[in-house]
Amino acid sequence: MSDKNDAKNTTYQKIKGIKGLYKNTTTNKDGKKGVSYYVRLLWRQEGKGYSKWKSLRTDKLSIAKQRAIEAQMRHDAEKGRVNHDLHDVTLRDIYGMYIRDVQGNPDFKPKSKEARVAAAKRLMRAWPEMADRKMSTLSKAECERWVRKVKTIPIGKAPPGTEQEDKLLSSSAINKTIGALKHLTELAITIGVRADDPALRVKRAKERTEKKVNLPSIEEMDKLLVELEHPQPEKILSLEGAQGSTQAEQAESLGISLATFKRHLRKNQKGPKLKAAGEGRNRDAGDCARLLMFTGVRIGEAQRLQWKHVNWTKNQLHIPGTKSNAANRIVPLVPEGRAFLKQLFDEHQPDFESPILRRKNIQKAIDGACERLGLARMTHHDFRHYFITTCVESGIDFKTIAEWVGHSDGGILIGKVYGHLRDQHSQESAAKVSFGQKKPSKVVDFRTG
Repeated sequence: MSDKNDAKNTTYQKIKGIKGLYKNTTTNKDGKKGVSYYVRLLWRQEGKGYSKWKSLRTDKLSIAKQRAIEAQMRHDAEKGRVNHDLHDVTLRDIYGMYIRDVQGNPDFKPKSKEARVAAAKRLMRAWPEMADRKMSTLSKAECERWVRKVKTIPIGKAPPGTEQEDKLLSSSAINKTIGALKHLTELAITIGVRADDPALRVKRAKERTEKKVNLPSIEEMDKLLVELEHPQPEKILSLEGAQGSTQAEQAESLGISLATFKRHLRKNQKGPKLKAAGEGRNRDAGDCARLLMFTGVRIGEAQRLQWKHVNWTKNQLHIPGTKSNAANRIVPLVPEGRAFLKQLFDEHQPDFESPILRRKNIQKAIDGACERLGLARMTHHDFRHYFITTCVESGIDFKTIAEWVGHSDGGILIGKVYGHLRDQHSQESAAKVSFGQKKPSKVVDFRTG
């Protein structure tokens, strides 16, 4: 039988020095005593007073004292912060308030606003039935179940207009969605819906820092850069070599479609010679790719670069990064990077306040080039990966590379993602080590006469 049924006598003794702390002593019929501690929380509302007894779940006085103090602090905060008129406010209401606060906050950058709103939408999409739940009675267990849904339900929104299905979130997206839940509960506390945070100890997903980086080879990268500057089928440099009497025949002789031929004619109203492919937007796309590849900067950082940020004398580039404290940095220019920037500067003779990039987003151009060459899709960020990979394979230590690319962890992330390249480089280097050993030659014993 339980102690409750065996109980013969129960007494409460007030502990001096700690507000509301009581010692509970229970003696069963066998004379065995049990000790536990409780805290008495006093309420007064509309002229009436009542008390609530809360078990401190310990039989140690030292622990009970600390827990009683914490319980009284939370209770005092709740009495002063909770607005009982907001008892029926739902999660849908809090969600709407949060979205309006984020969108109207001048301290958030547009991308930050977009990310926060997207995370909150994912959260509500994971468990839509919770929208009409009263925020004042939301429990910790419900928050934990909510997070489990976020981790296990495919709520990653597929691109509109595609046949793709929603997919499971990455660990990073999961943690951003959990952050949205905590933002909602914090907002509820701020406006007085409740005093405690039921999502305070919700466990985040373990970040998977080891990313699989699949990049093109040196030969493939060279082809990609050429394709960006001279995209097919617009590689034709002149229409002078066209043969045939009709436009269709001339287009066929050049190996291009009739539509492409006519487009070239429209661009060439002043004479038969076309502007060479690679000039204008196509050349600018190649320049953007080379800048990302030779410096390892993020696309957002590249878009902010101006010629005043290049110090030719010290062979340095000032990168005005904003992502973290380490992002704003001064880095040395690698030889090919300096040569590329010098050629670009000599060609355009820009002002020092002019941006280095003449075309600041080339993702569509990259997509088209990769598709035509049969390469796996690349993004702006993959050129940054390519820079880091080249540095690792060149023997540069992780800490130095981290400083160059604006990582604040001293090279830990680079070691996890690109460590296999260093291992491979080490093995190749070890194979070259020689101690001068030669093949054994024939030994002649002169003692035999």
